[in-house]
Amino acid sequence: VEQKNKLLAILDPNQQVTFNTSKAKVEKHSVDAAAVVSDWTKQEMAFEDVPFEAAMQLLSRRYGVNIDFKNPALKSCSIKAYFTGTESLEKVLDVLCIISDATYSIGPNRVIELDGKGCSN
Repeated sequence: VEQKNKLLAILDPNQQVTFNTSKAKVEKHSVDAAAVVSDWTKQEMAFEDVPFEAAMQLLSRRYGVNIDFKNPALKSCSIKAYFTGTESLEKVLDVLCIISDATYSIGPNRVIELDGKGCSN
C-alpha cells in the first residue's frame, strides 16, 4: 500500500490497513477477507447521475463478470438508480437496461454484452 511514492505497508493475506490522515499513522489489522468481501457485495448500490460505464465497472467487480459495450455511445449515458445489494446480477441489469434503453446478453464465461442506441446526454 502506497501513498504517492511512499510505502505505507505490505499486506499478507487476510490483512487490511487503515491510515489516519490527521496523525499520518498506519495500522495493520488481521481480518477475515472472505467475510469482508461478502459484506461488501451485500451493501447497497446508489447510482446518482453516474455514467453507465462507471456503473458497469462496479457491477463487473461486484459480480465477477466481464462487461463489454457493443455500442460505445452507451458508456456516457447517465444512470440514476438504487439497489439494496441483495439483487441478482440479472435483476440489476434488467433495471439499468430499462433506464438506458439498452439490452444485454450473457454469453460464455458470463461475459455481458450491452447494446442500444446510446443517449443524448
